[in-house]
Amino acid sequence: MRFVSMRAEVQKVQRKMLPDQIVEQLLELISNGDLTVGDKLPPEKELMERFGVGRSSIREAMGALSLVGVVDVSPGRGTVITSIENPFREKLNLNSERSKYPKLEEIIEARTVLETSIAELAARRASQKEIDEIRDALARLKSARKNTNRRRHADLSFHLAIAKASGNSVLTKMFSDYQHLLRMWMEVQETKESETDIDTDINQHVKIFEAIEKKDIEAARSLVKELIERGYQLLADRFQETKRKIQTESPDVKGMSILSSR
Repeated sequence: MRFVSMRAEVQKVQRKMLPDQIVEQLLELISNGDLTVGDKLPPEKELMERFGVGRSSIREAMGALSLVGVVDVSPGRGTVITSIENPFREKLNLNSERSKYPKLEEIIEARTVLETSIAELAARRASQKEIDEIRDALARLKSARKNTNRRRHADLSFHLAIAKASGNSVLTKMFSDYQHLLRMWMEVQETKESETDIDTDINQHVKIFEAIEKKDIEAARSLVKELIERGYQLLADRFQETKRKIQTESPDVKGMSILSSR
């Protein structure tokens, strides 16, 4: 494991959206090659001093980075960079306005508004051919149960087939345009899914298909909403688990900073 020193500068962050600014600076260090896989971040107290923020901001930032697989937080081991290829960094333009950086709550709102409306219209309008296409996507989802990449692709295909069955080209285009956010959601969620979670998720997709096939409009809307809320709860649970790990991390590791001698 490589320890990193403080030769690279970090900026004291502004008082607005502190955790987001910490995340952005650390991602920029990763992007520049100043931080890489295996590097160990300094203790919490040192990070607080370097960024000029309180403990809660550091913990929230580390929790967000852990959530997307950039760092691993382990009691006694500290916080270690585990990936330089992560969903947030791939989609985040660090030079753009922060208002363009979608928050988890915004993604949830967008999914709920868009996908429940799509499900309702699909239940009203889906032709037999479109129902068969949704069924085919569901079959691929079931068969890909043990293959994460195939399951994610089949999951996206399932929801896209429902969007097409809505009979609204604008909604279908909107869904297609935000698929990268949905893919990011799935990638993060998958990191903590158990066998039971996967089974529950697939069963929920089966229920959604059955509601659309039966043209049960209310059931289609509510089942899609339940799917989204359940995914959010998985992410929230993981975030809380990460916060607990951070709180129990040993504070006594000496001699480290964000960029140490190679």
